[in-house]
Amino acid sequence: MPYAALLVFLAGLVYNVAQWAAAPVPFRIPLTCGQQTSFPWLKAAWIENPSTRGGVFARMVLELLVFRSLFRNTRADLRDGLRFVYAWNGSLWLAALALHWSLLLIVVRHLRFALVPVPGFVFALDKRDGFFQVGMQGLFLTDALVLLALGYLLARTMTWQGRRYAMAGVLPVDVEVCDIPQGHGYVELEVDQPNPFFPVGLALRGHEFHYSRVVPDGSGPLTACRVTRGAGTSPGRDGITVGNVWAGYTHVHAIATPEWITGLIAAARRRAAPRAGSSDGSIPHGLR
Repeated sequence: MPYAALLVFLAGLVYNVAQWAAAPVPFRIPLTCGQQTSFPWLKAAWIENPSTRGGVFARMVLELLVFRSLFRNTRADLRDGLRFVYAWNGSLWLAALALHWSLLLIVVRHLRFALVPVPGFVFALDKRDGFFQVGMQGLFLTDALVLLALGYLLARTMTWQGRRYAMAGVLPVDVEVCDIPQGHGYVELEVDQPNPFFPVGLALRGHEFHYSRVVPDGSGPLTACRVTRGAGTSPGRDGITVGNVWAGYTHVHAIATPEWITGLIAAARRRAAPRAGSSDGSIPHGLR
């Protein structure tokens, strides 16, 4: 079964990439700067504004591997109440890079459960990623990076050791890191609000272990679950939902709650459903 699942995944990935590459407009890149190819005596920006297959390939590689456009992102800020300035938003780029590369390395690391014999590079990666491991208790560097990056990308602010730091603010929550665990143990949830992933009435089971907490702020964000056992993000609640984002402290147990995969696939199918105005193969505006 692991081999079959891996083959299906790879076949689907290749098929989707082929369909994407064959579309007349596979994706739209806003070309806000860079000289287009025109007169011979005007030097063209072959990566910034590509006109050849090599230029498109170079730009795609840079976008996929190092998030080139996000690296060049700027953030507007009003300083001293008078000056409107632009600054490089490098922290957002670093957090996104750390999150996605860590997730990729975690997937590669887990190949040891699906391949026999296990390739040597997988063992080497597992050993180097878990060099903090002592005895049976282990701490993988990629796991820590995922948590830190998600904390930055999702929260509005994070308070640690009395200092408050601005985050990306995907979710309307403020987080505080405490000295003692704020939740530790098994968790049971009951889905009681509509959401993109789980039907109302479903029981979710998992565990939580976190030193951070969501700072109470009035009515708080919309949550999808009632906590019947555990701490959650707020008293009696967990599963913050904003658009297609689900965030919570509960680590859902994959075997005890198999509905997570069907819910995720159903949400992806709804998101990728053909929409009006995309017959040319380009990505509809709502999917970008």
